Parts: sequence; structure tokens; C-alpha cells
Amino acid sequence: MAENNTKLDCLIRLQEKISEKLDQEKQKEIIPEKLGRDTAELNKAKAALEDLNAQLEAAIESEKSLSIQYDDAFAKSQECQRRFEFASSQREFEALTKEHADAEANFNTLRKLKKSKKEEIEEISKSVAEMTEHCNDLQTEYDKESMEVDGKIEEINKRIELIDEEIASIKGDSVSDDYFNKLYNIAKKKGGVGLVPVYGQVCMGCNTVLPMQFVIDLRIKQHNGDIDTCPYCSRMIYYREDLPAEEEKNYIFDDFDAAKNVIKSNDNIDETAEENDEILEGSDLDMDF
Repeated sequence: MAENNTKLDCLIRLQEKISEKLDQEKQKEIIPEKLGRDTAELNKAKAALEDLNAQLEAAIESEKSLSIQYDDAFAKSQECQRRFEFASSQREFEALTKEHADAEANFNTLRKLKKSKKEEIEEISKSVAEMTEHCNDLQTEYDKESMEVDGKIEEINKRIELIDEEIASIKGDSVSDDYFNKLYNIAKKKGGVGLVPVYGQVCMGCNTVLPMQFVIDLRIKQHNGDIDTCPYCSRMIYYREDLPAEEEKNYIFDDFDAAKNVIKSNDNIDETAEENDEILEGSDLDMDF
């Protein structure tokens, strides 16, 4: 019976360490979340900067094209003015007048477009400078945050290594790897708690009232060094033997005497068997079975 208690005690202690380890692993997931948000913000800013640079490049190319057209229009207007000196008829003079007016109009339009494009370039350049500074600030903050995250995760990894060493020490020869893995996997699925006590008839993992016969069977299994699982929440469960009677009655909903009698009877059978073993060991009689 003492060996059985040792196994149960190990499982209870292992549950504490598993909860601690799962909490540390959860922290490893939570800590980089802010870094992830910083990454998204930085990438968004970089994309905006890239778009602004593309706009600036397009505006500069457009301004170059307008400059060429502007120079051509100016040259054409000057050429029309020079040709007035050589007009020999009224019709030729009128044709030159119209051509010059068109050239001047085109020249003035291109001048306005060139001025507008220059202002656009100045505005985009200003936005590029501001966004570049913003990106640099975000990158600096991200690098700082990244270093802090790396440091925290390194601390957590060291803590997890220590917990694993403690788990290995607690397991010893009392708890097999399969048993431990079962407990660990249940705990992962159940919010870090894979082993819970039963108070009277109540599973303290899901607060469900268990059938009395189930509790009786649970106590017998526990007496024999085994542990059952709750049929409702699937956690591993054990009967809390040392619960004060006044508190225990708050968790009893059926006749509990039957359970006590079954367990007591089972204990008596074990004690009798142990006494018989001692008698046989101490006897000099040779008996064939």
C-alpha cells in the first residue's frame, strides 16, 4: 500500500511540475506576440515607403518628359516669332499668328504642368523623408524588442530544462514514461491540469457528481496502485483519502457506507494475505501446490 501511495504522490507532484512547464511554454508563445505586431507594423510602413518611392520615381520621370516638351514648345514659340520678319503676305502672317498662338498656349500649359509636377515631387519627397524616419524608428524599436524577447525566451528555456530535470527525478522508477506521457497529454488538452482529486463523489476537474459504484471502483483501483479517468472530463483522477469528514459530506450524494465497507473488506483481505505469507515464510514444512 505504501508503494501505491508513493506512485500517487509522484503523480501529484508531477502534475504540479507539468502545470508549471505548460505555463512556461505558454509564455513562450505569448511573449513574441507583441513582436509579431511590431513586425506587421514595420512591414506595413516599409510597404508604404516602397510605394512612395515608386510614386516619386514616376513623378521624376514625368517631370523629365514635361521638361523636354516644355523646351520644345519654347523653341517652337521662338521660331514662330522669328518667322514673322519673313512673312510676305497677309495670309502667311495670319497663319503664323495662329501657329504662334498655339505654340504659346502649349508652352504655357506645359509650364503650368511642369510647375505642378515639381510641387508634386517636393511633396512626395517630403513624405518619403517622413516615412523613412518612421521606418527607422520602428526598426530601432523592433530590434530592441527582439533582443528582449530573445532574452526572455532563453530564460524560459533554461527554466523548462530545470523543470524537466525535476520531472525526471520525481518519476524515478515509480512512474513509467507511458504513464507520464498520458498525464502530460491530458494536461495539455485540459488547461494544464491532467490529474485532479475526487472529493466524495465529485470530480474536482469538472465538478460532476460521479456514480457511487464508480467511486467504489476508483478506490479499489487506487488501493491496488492504479488510477482511473473521469468519464466526463477525461482527466486522470484519484480519491482524496485525507479529506476531513465534515468537508467530505458536502460532496456525498448517495449512501457512502457501501463504499467504506468495500474498501475495508478489501484491506482486510490484503492484511490476511500478508499474514499468511509471513506464516508460510516462517514455516519449515515442505508443501507441494
